[in-house]
Amino acid sequence: MDENYQCLKDEATKTKQALENAFTEKETQKAKLKSSYKLFGKNDDEITSSLLEIESNRKNTGLPVDEEYNNSYWKWKDADEANEKAQIALKKYDENYNADIPDVMIELKEVKQQNEEMQRQNEELRKEIKSQNEELKKQNEEMKNEMQEMKAMLPQMMMKVLYTHDFFSNITPAFNGENKEVDIVFPEPVEARFITFKPKTWRNEPWLRCEVYVDNVLQNTPLNQRSFSSSNCNDFKDSTMNAKSGWLHKHPFNANEWLKLDLQQVKTITGIRVGTYIGDASRYVSKLALEFDN
Repeated sequence: MDENYQCLKDEATKTKQALENAFTEKETQKAKLKSSYKLFGKNDDEITSSLLEIESNRKNTGLPVDEEYNNSYWKWKDADEANEKAQIALKKYDENYNADIPDVMIELKEVKQQNEEMQRQNEELRKEIKSQNEELKKQNEEMKNEMQEMKAMLPQMMMKVLYTHDFFSNITPAFNGENKEVDIVFPEPVEARFITFKPKTWRNEPWLRCEVYVDNVLQNTPLNQRSFSSSNCNDFKDSTMNAKSGWLHKHPFNANEWLKLDLQQVKTITGIRVGTYIGDASRYVSKLALEFDN
């Protein structure tokens, strides 16, 4: 067999193998990028559009997440072009085996050079794939461990959320007809600017005086930072702990009235203090709900 023909055949085989390796790397990076896009919340159409953008321009999009697929895709395109040239050169030499074809010899030299470069790139690519696979394996193991931890914690977290919601929906101050003030500590601090008191049940009349604890320190929220749904009369608008009587909403008494405190900015609320009618400890809110807002 002609030596030049055998050389061309060998080169064509090597460039074909290099193309297959580049294709494998491209598909690996494509799958990895798709997974990343899905974590970012992209749908299938948006993912397809992003991939087409990368495949239509050799210049990187500028996004770090796209870089690895961009590089592997264009390495594959270059490998495809080199393989196509090698296959054409082999076919042309085969068709003109007995002819004087100096152009094929020139192409042979170029193919050899290209193949050497492709071999170098293929080796770098192989090392890079191995490194990336090891990193992916490590990341998958870490993610698996995190998911197992979250799964173990989920029942406890759900119970905690349900307990906290029930707590703020049904607060029962420990009034006994003699004490006039009660402190209530929250099971968990609440970050909020506004806190709304909603009387649900009461003894005799729904009198209420109230204040909040911020970082476990009792505050002194002034009247101009307090609003309410209604009041029984002008003398019964003051809901501060130092009020002469307290806040009492209008008749007929109902569970739709509210009293809101504005802390001016988001703060860490750790509890509340509530009080009865200042002149008679037997008149008080016996159950209330709290709502928070920013």
